[in-house]
Order: sequence, then C-alpha cells, then structure tokens
Amino acid sequence: MNVKTILLAAAFSLPVATFSMAHDEPPIQFNHGRVNPNDPFPPVPKSPIQIPLVYKDGNTLTFATPCTGCTLQLLDADGEAVYETTVASGTTTVILPALSGTYELRLIYGDIYFYGDITL
Repeated sequence: MNVKTILLAAAFSLPVATFSMAHDEPPIQFNHGRVNPNDPFPPVPKSPIQIPLVYKDGNTLTFATPCTGCTLQLLDADGEAVYETTVASGTTTVILPALSGTYELRLIYGDIYFYGDITL
C-alpha cells in the first residue's frame, strides 16, 4: 500500500473512532434476519450487509451509522410491538418512551431487519 491509501483510510476511520470513544457502554449487539424469510426470490444485496452501530444511554439511542427511513420497533417478550417509529432524515438520536424491562430492539431496512436486546 502506498502512503496516500494509508492516510485516506486513517482519515475516514477517525470520525467513527472518535464517536465510539465518547460512549461509556459498548454498542448494541445486533443479529439480522429477513422480513419475509419464505420469499422464493429474495433480493441479492450488491454489497455486504452493514450492521448498524447504535449506542444506548438510558432511554436515548444514538446512531453512529445512518438509520434514515428505517423503522424502529420495541418488541416485548411475547413479540408484540409496544413502540414503533420511523427514523427521520438527519436524525442521530431517538428518545424511547418511559418503559421498563427487557425488549427486543428491531431496526427494519426494507427486506432486512436487525435485532438485539436492550434493557430500559
């Protein structure tokens, strides 16, 4: 690799590294799935799936990666949605309602969704 490539890679990783260090807790760990897993012809992504980088501080979620237009859901232990919202363009934080307990946080991007457990 030449020096320009190394410097360019370092410049692009600096904002994410700086953002990551500003949080006391690690990001939410997500798994992913398909909204309609029985679709016989699922769309083939043109690039690898990028798992969102989301931090939780109390009832506030902070998005380090864009979530523009995604649907955010909180599901209870029975799999019922107790909260749902669409993340607006340019939004980097979402304040969740005053709930308590463990919920599944689900971020839906078209045919793919990401899910992870959070405690409020």
